[in-house]
Amino acid sequence: MSFGEILSRFFELARLKWRLLMGVSMVYAMGVAVLLAACVGPFIGRVITLARDGVKQPDFIQLAGTMLPMLALLPALLVLAAVYLPAVALASLRASRNEPVRAGEAWAYGLAHFWRFLWLIIRQALIITLPALATAALVLGGAAASIAWSTQGGAGSSAYMALVPLAILLYLGIMAYGIWLAVRFSFAAFAAVDEEIGAARAMARSWLLTRNIFWRVFSALAVVYLILYAAQMLLAFALYFIVAIGVVVGIVGHADRNPALLGVLIAFGVALYLVFIMAMTAAMQAALQAMLAILYDDQRRKVDFFAQPPMPTGVVPSA
Repeated sequence: MSFGEILSRFFELARLKWRLLMGVSMVYAMGVAVLLAACVGPFIGRVITLARDGVKQPDFIQLAGTMLPMLALLPALLVLAAVYLPAVALASLRASRNEPVRAGEAWAYGLAHFWRFLWLIIRQALIITLPALATAALVLGGAAASIAWSTQGGAGSSAYMALVPLAILLYLGIMAYGIWLAVRFSFAAFAAVDEEIGAARAMARSWLLTRNIFWRVFSALAVVYLILYAAQMLLAFALYFIVAIGVVVGIVGHADRNPALLGVLIAFGVALYLVFIMAMTAAMQAALQAMLAILYDDQRRKVDFFAQPPMPTGVVPSA
């Protein structure tokens, strides 16, 4: 398909299958919100309590107990992602092909293939992050060595500032490297679902399918992201308008002297903000995965067609 046909197919899919795709992604967004609240909530609550008691600078001992749940945040998010990734890939592929699928069926598939996609996520994360960590260690080591040399050799304490341009270039290089690999591996989950293959083969398949089409995939995802970002900005202005109305209500109702009204306004504002964040997260995930499903199907047909051996002369294809 041409780029315009891909965008047209995306908008058609968004119009006809938005309930399915948003339903799958909304469960994921709600799960992330629950995990964040369960892990970070006690810490924030403790800070608020200490502030009310007049403690301006809480120490580690005062906050240590509430920090323990935060240690489980990253593993919990990883587990949730390992179930969501196959679920949204299956739903997006079926929707792109006009095949029937339900949100519950997609999540059941994700649960059944949890370990495969957990390993897929870990493999991709290691390949993307390990070079970045090595580069960061190199820069920090160079900075430490430069500071030590300038201090002992009397070359001036500002000699290490020469590493700043290098650090900026390395940071930009790491960003470009991460984006490049993310695009090259962007079809891995769809290949794993569609072809029932393991993590290593799925990544190799994605690498093959995205060869020579980096800018095509990147541009398509960028267009989707910019459209949703513009919609998010418009909705954010509407949210700020509602918050402004709440502020006026609080002033008129003297919320500073009415704890019940103040509590209602704060609870309403927090709930509205959480719904907004979850809806936008779900919409972004659903849209990007739908676009990737369309691109994967189109590229898979193209690559598999040219990979077929030529038919011998004079052989009539069977029906």
